[in-house]
Amino acid sequence: MFSRTLPALPGEEDPPVAVFGVTGALYAGNVLFYDRTEYGLWSQLAGGAVSGPRVGRSLSPLRFRMVRMDRLVERAPDTWVAQPPPDSPIPYGSDPYASYFADPDRLLVPVRGIGGALPPKTLGLGVRSPAGRAWFVVADAARDADGYVLDTPEGAVRFRTTLAGIQVLAAPRDYFTAQTFYYAWSAFHPRTKVVASSPPPTPSTEQPAGAEDESGAERGS
Repeated sequence: MFSRTLPALPGEEDPPVAVFGVTGALYAGNVLFYDRTEYGLWSQLAGGAVSGPRVGRSLSPLRFRMVRMDRLVERAPDTWVAQPPPDSPIPYGSDPYASYFADPDRLLVPVRGIGGALPPKTLGLGVRSPAGRAWFVVADAARDADGYVLDTPEGAVRFRTTLAGIQVLAAPRDYFTAQTFYYAWSAFHPRTKVVASSPPPTPSTEQPAGAEDESGAERGS
């Protein structure tokens, strides 16, 4: 989740607040969205613009927490719930990606630069510091009650894996985190440091230079 205030250009004191739309296109296996103000393209996993006047600049990440619906209503009884239009022809009750998630080898589009440290569709948490240092923590590392603690130069990233997905409990200021597959994260971050709960498969010869592995890292308590 990101702030909609666009990153400022040189000399710009009051950057616009964007309204974003989804293009339907994929870049390195990840969705592209666009801003309706300047029509630049923005990458979800890159966290910034890949075209337009603000190319190379990043959006500010926002912290959020996944909670059960009953607990949300208990805390905020006036919560608005978004629902699909009743006359929509789109079958919202079905899962169009079921076959994609069921097949460990299937990618929606060809992707270049996939790392070789893990199977491509390994689920995990991608973490990126403001300085550009990146980590990928395998989801299975955080399945116990205590979750997982990733130590970084700016502080700890604490998260746990739940039935609803990966829940980030704490992270240093301006750190970007995303639940994602390894293939997409490694394509955007070729020098990412892999943290696995068990020894990964033998890296292929296509593994990018600089990719590291930290198998068996200590878990947080």
